[in-house]
Amino acid sequence: VRLLAANIGNLCSFSSLGQQCGLSSPTVERCVGLLEQSFIVKTLPCYSSNFATELKKSKKIYFYDLGIRNAALDNFTPFYRSDLERGALWENFVIIERLKWHRYRQDETQLYFWRDRNKSEVDLLEVDEDGSLHAFECKLTNAQAKAPKSFASKYPDASFEVITMQTPIVFSSLDLGLVLIGQVHNAHLSKHFCSIGAVARVLRYNAQKYAADLCVETRVFCAPVLPPLKG
Repeated sequence: VRLLAANIGNLCSFSSLGQQCGLSSPTVERCVGLLEQSFIVKTLPCYSSNFATELKKSKKIYFYDLGIRNAALDNFTPFYRSDLERGALWENFVIIERLKWHRYRQDETQLYFWRDRNKSEVDLLEVDEDGSLHAFECKLTNAQAKAPKSFASKYPDASFEVITMQTPIVFSSLDLGLVLIGQVHNAHLSKHFCSIGAVARVLRYNAQKYAADLCVETRVFCAPVLPPLKG
């Protein structure tokens, strides 16, 4: 788990992970599979339409709860001070929240990343039920980033959007808990998951009014996560 935590958002393979921790590739694959079934990590596959220049077997691994990831590394440095990790943490956060949103909607959208052999990359690629492609790049500040030329040439009909800390997008958390992103202060991201009441106290704000204003004034839409499975 500690090895996975140190490599969020990086390309990995079961064989390379096994070499680093002294386990066989099948054993690592089983362990990662158990972690994924337990909703601790999410394995993101690489998207390919059989172009010879695209990677096909690579994977990226993200944590559903960044608090667990930080605990595994015993690293609770505030987000705004984590210069070496901020990009990876932000990418992890965005991808997992998009995953939760699609599961809550119960649609058939599939999530991938994309990368070719020239190391051009798209952080998140969503494939809708009708086959349409929606690409997302996770950046802390650079909202002017463009889709890689190789991706745009192979998939000219795909949409492309840059998600930054200022982008109003869909996030979720459990019950009354909310994940506060977008135009809410960066400092709250260091705790990752905060209740309305807790953040309201920090901002010296009425909790009920704060919850309502999240969807109105800051344009952050807050949706619940996927309900517990029946049975």
